[in-house]
Amino acid sequence: MNCPFLSKYIDSEYSGALYIYLSHLKAALQTKLQLAREFPTDANVVNQLGVGYLYVGKNNKAKQSFERVLQSHPGNGFALVHLGFITKIQGDWKKSIDFLLPGIHTLAEGTQQGKFYFHLGDALHRTNRTEEVGILRACHFHIISGLNGAKAIYKLGAERGLFRSKYQRSLYNVERLKSRPYWTAQQAKVTDYVKITREQKCSWCTKLESNWKIIRDEAMKVMDVKKGLFVKEEESLKNTGEWRQFTLFQRGKKEVDCKRVPKTCALLEQMPNAIGCKRALCNKPSDYTFYSNLPLNKYPSTCSIMMPGTHVWPHTGPTNCRLRMHLGLVIPQTGDGVRIRCADDIRHLYLLGFAKMNTINQCLNRTWEEGKVLIFDDSYEHEVWQNAETFRLILIVDVWHPDLSEREKRNLMPI
Repeated sequence: MNCPFLSKYIDSEYSGALYIYLSHLKAALQTKLQLAREFPTDANVVNQLGVGYLYVGKNNKAKQSFERVLQSHPGNGFALVHLGFITKIQGDWKKSIDFLLPGIHTLAEGTQQGKFYFHLGDALHRTNRTEEVGILRACHFHIISGLNGAKAIYKLGAERGLFRSKYQRSLYNVERLKSRPYWTAQQAKVTDYVKITREQKCSWCTKLESNWKIIRDEAMKVMDVKKGLFVKEEESLKNTGEWRQFTLFQRGKKEVDCKRVPKTCALLEQMPNAIGCKRALCNKPSDYTFYSNLPLNKYPSTCSIMMPGTHVWPHTGPTNCRLRMHLGLVIPQTGDGVRIRCADDIRHLYLLGFAKMNTINQCLNRTWEEGKVLIFDDSYEHEVWQNAETFRLILIVDVWHPDLSEREKRNLMPI
C-alpha cells in the first residue's frame, strides 16, 4: 500500500517523540550538573555527569568530567573506560589503550560493555598490536591464555557474552537470527532483487544483475571529483588510499540524488526490503547516539569508488539485522587485484593463478565480478585491500535479514 499521508504521519510522530526524548536528556543533564556542584568529589555523581554529556553529544565536556574523577580516584574503572572511549573516537588510538585496557579489567560496574571491548580491540589493531604477547601482564591483570593483542580482547569479549563471536562483534542484535559470513541470493531470500530466473521474461525487472550496466553508466556520470558528489568516507575506516561514496536517499535527499541517477533509483524503489531497511549503511556502533536523522520510509544505498593503494581497516557493522549486497560495476583485473576478507574467508575480485595464491582454498573462492552480486553479513569483521592499477566501483545495498518478521522490521529502531 502506497500511502504518503501515513508515511508523513509516522515521520511526524517519530520527530515528536525524538524531540521529547532529547528534551528529557537535557533536563536530566541539568539535574546531574546540580548534583555535581553539590557533591564535587563523589566519583559516581561526576561519572554520571560525564555520561549525561555524552548523551547530548558534548564529548569534550564529558572528557573533562572523567578526567576530574581520575584525578582523585586514579583506578576508577568506569571513568577509565569512558575516557578511553572518548579518546579513541577522537582518534588518539595509542592513548585510548592506556585507559581502556586497565578499565575493563577492573571489572567494575559499567565497564563490561561491548563498545569498550570493541574500541579497545580496534585501537590495538590500528597500533599494530594484533597478536601481542604479554600486554595484560604489564597492567598487572589476569593473563589471557595465548596471544594478548586485539584478537585476545575480541575473544575475551565473546567469552564474556559481549560479542556473538570473536569475529561477529555487532552490538545491536536479534539473537535468534541465522549467522554466516557469506550468503547466496537464495539463502538471503533476495533472488527477486538479484537475477532473472528462467521462468521470468521482462525487459525492465527489479534485478540488479540484469541492469548492472545501466547502474554503472549512471554512476560513472556522477564520478567527477570536482563536482563533489562522491564524498570521502566519513567513519575513519580507511587506513591508506582514497575511498569515496555517493549515497542515495540519505537524510531525505532522494529528490536531489535521484535526478542524477534516475534509473538506479527507480530500481531501488522497487526493493522495499532494501530502502525500507532502517538499519542500513551505518558502519560503526552508534555508542551514545540513540536516534537517526533518516526519514522512516527511505534508507540509503551507496555507490562506492576505491582507488589503488587503499586499505580499509578490519571493522564490523553495528547490527546483525541486515545483510550487505555488493554489485560489481567496474572491477579492475590488473596489478595485485582487489580482495575482501569477511571473518577468516578471503574473496578475490577475480580468480588469481596459483603463483599469486597462498592456498588452494583461496584460489577456488568465488569472486566479485562485474554484473554479479556478492552478499555478506557485515556484522562479521571484514577488511578490504585495493591493489589493482585502476579504480574499483560497486553499488552497496543493504537488506533486512531474511529471518526477521514484518513486525520486527517495523518495531526495530534505526541506529
